[in-house]
Amino acid sequence: MDNCIIQNNGRHGIYIEGGSAMVTNSNISSNISTGIKVVSGSAKIGINALNNQYAGNTISNNGAGGIQIVFSGSAIIGGNVISGNGTVPELGQFGIAVMYASADIVGYNSIIAPSVFL
Repeated sequence: MDNCIIQNNGRHGIYIEGGSAMVTNSNISSNISTGIKVVSGSAKIGINALNNQYAGNTISNNGAGGIQIVFSGSAIIGGNVISGNGTVPELGQFGIAVMYASADIVGYNSIIAPSVFL
């Protein structure tokens, strides 16, 4: 996915399960749950596949968190602006969450806390 606007979905903005994907130069915002969720799959998030250069995304104002990698998922994450996520505190408040999975957070990510707190 490149140069996409993904917003106002009833659940996750992008859900990757059992496959692989690359998400670059996109705006993922205002989704009910997580901006990007990777389950038992792999993703490059903000990294260009051809030359491994930064091609960051803006991941903001999602109900749960920005990026979640879980259950044997893996990701390479770089060059993203991740801000204001966790607007529905009951769903979680995180920029990047990794649970039972692996992630290389390679740099140039700007992670800004949510503006809504209990």
